[in-house]
Amino acid sequence: MRIGYSVEGSTDKALLKGLKQRWCSHADLIEGRFRGTSGQSQRREIPKTCIELIAKGVDLVVFLRDANNEDWRDVLREDEKRCRSDHEHLAVFAVCDRNVECCSVPTGIGLRKKQDVRQKTLTSPIRKALLKRRLG
Repeated sequence: MRIGYSVEGSTDKALLKGLKQRWCSHADLIEGRFRGTSGQSQRREIPKTCIELIAKGVDLVVFLRDANNEDWRDVLREDEKRCRSDHEHLAVFAVCDRNVECCSVPTGIGLRKKQDVRQKTLTSPIRKALLKRRLG
């Protein structure tokens, strides 16, 4: 199996690689367009990424991104609308509430013990820094 993907950053990529290793270790990951600060129009980027990755022979295309300050459901709905109808059956869209670090460390358990950080201080930027430090 070949899984194509498009993510916003290195932490998103690491999460996707971890999920692949846990659930589909035999799969090959094929990197698509980087979705970070590319400046590309989201409307054009999703269809182009699908075309590019399908041409590389992928069986599935995964789009992972952060909602940041928007409602994740709205972001997901908008991304899904941008996918061409002939690619819908191959595309999976995932949107993290705020960012991938907040989804990976919802309460900071483990990080909190190790870093002696109180739960109430685990804001989004702190969670992001703690997770990146722990992951190296």
